[in-house]
Amino acid sequence: MASLEDEFHKEMLAIYDKTLHEVGIRLPRFKQMVERNGGVKAAKKLLHSNSVSTGFSKLFEKGRLDLTVESLVANNEKWHPLFTEEEIKKAKAIFRQ
Repeated sequence: MASLEDEFHKEMLAIYDKTLHEVGIRLPRFKQMVERNGGVKAAKKLLHSNSVSTGFSKLFEKGRLDLTVESLVANNEKWHPLFTEEEIKKAKAIFRQ
């Protein structure tokens, strides 16, 4: 059985695939970050960044914030054990802006 971290990693890669196939946006740097660091570490890097990612901006323009890392972390309690309370709060705050 896959660990929660492994499942989250797959969900992060699914964000890339859905963004490409449903919205037509390529996010190669996002995919590379997930593949190099793992899904959880990549999500944490994005959540701790002081600037909005290019991918987030593009998805915002297309009305698809449901495909952001922030949405994945903020809106699914299944993943909350992988993140600190502070990271979850930040994801929720960014997603609601």
